[in-house]
Parts: sequence; structure tokens; C-alpha cells
Amino acid sequence: MASGRLRLNRRFFSEDKLKDTNPHRLSLEEKVSRPTILRYLREDDVDVFSGDVLYAILVGGFGMSREEVEQLQVGELFEIVNGDEAA
Repeated sequence: MASGRLRLNRRFFSEDKLKDTNPHRLSLEEKVSRPTILRYLREDDVDVFSGDVLYAILVGGFGMSREEVEQLQVGELFEIVNGDEAA
């Protein structure tokens, strides 16, 4: 069995990358709770995530187009944590 997990890439998901918005406004516009937005943007070890929230942050928060999101590679969004680090 594979041993490891994915977590959000902290270098990619940063509050500094928000374009023309802030976590509160993004939360209201995308109908995602503010604590969830802040967790995705600030916490180091986010390994449970929602595709809807990720898309809201990428498009509504970072100002990316659908085409830009489609061009992203898995390694840009996520870090791979080895099984011995996952515990």
C-alpha cells in the first residue's frame, strides 16, 4: 500500500497572492466560511481540502482564469509528504 499523503503547498497558497480582495470579502463572494479560507491560506499542514474551496481561492481569490487553473500541475498545488512524516 502507498505510504504518504498530499497537503496544500504552503509556497503556493499564500494570503499575499489575493488579488483585489481579502479573506473576508472572498468568503462572502464565494460563500465559503472565513475560517476555512484562512485555514487554506495560513495553516501549514492542510491535508483535508475541498475542490470547491480550492477553485474559489484560485479563481475568486488569486484571479486565475479557468484555463490557468487547468494548466496547473499537481506539484504546484500540493506537497507530497512521505509516510514516515505523515503520522
